[in-house]
Amino acid sequence: MNTKSVHLNLLRDNERLSSSPIRLRVLAPLGAILACLGIVGWWAMLSGQAILLNAEVAKVENEVKEKEVQNAAIIAKMNQARDLESELAQLEFYRNARIVWGPTLVGLAEAMPIRIQLTELKLEMPPREILELPKGVKGIPPWGPKNDIEVSRLTLAGRTTKETPVMNLMESLADGVFTNTLAHCKDPSKGEISPKINSFRQDSRADDDGVRLLNFEIEYRTAERRFR
Repeated sequence: MNTKSVHLNLLRDNERLSSSPIRLRVLAPLGAILACLGIVGWWAMLSGQAILLNAEVAKVENEVKEKEVQNAAIIAKMNQARDLESELAQLEFYRNARIVWGPTLVGLAEAMPIRIQLTELKLEMPPREILELPKGVKGIPPWGPKNDIEVSRLTLAGRTTKETPVMNLMESLADGVFTNTLAHCKDPSKGEISPKINSFRQDSRADDDGVRLLNFEIEYRTAERRFR
């Protein structure tokens, strides 16, 4: 006897659901969760890189600050060295401009005639320039004289029996080692006359032999000291 299968459908039409909406409801949250996890991981990676970059930047900034301090110290040393070099150069200018009087005085003692009694030898130096700033004035004081040329004067005074020894002395002082320190100029158009006879007169007194003596005074302009 053949029996037929009986299929009973106890679901209503509005209760029938397909499998697709079920998978979508399951996979969508999973996908959202995975996406969130991916975003969080990407954000964490970016944060880590940012932290590393900030650390590198801070390290570089510290190195730059250290280098700036070192560079400032080096520049200060360079400026100090340059100032010292300038001062040494200025001192070298002074050394080259100085006038050495030792050989002149030795030569003068050797050239002095026997018949001349030297009563005065005066080296008149120019007044000392004040190289300090006035009180209350700020700034760098000058390193040297303001005048480019400095001139001194040598005065010789004495007594003699006649004019000839004085003329011989003046002729001796016009040659040799004296040309380095004593200026000689006979033309007024070329400068101040040197030597210049300030006085040549007869003394009221006489020597032991009764000879009336002559007093004289000769002024020499010395060689110029140049500070250019």
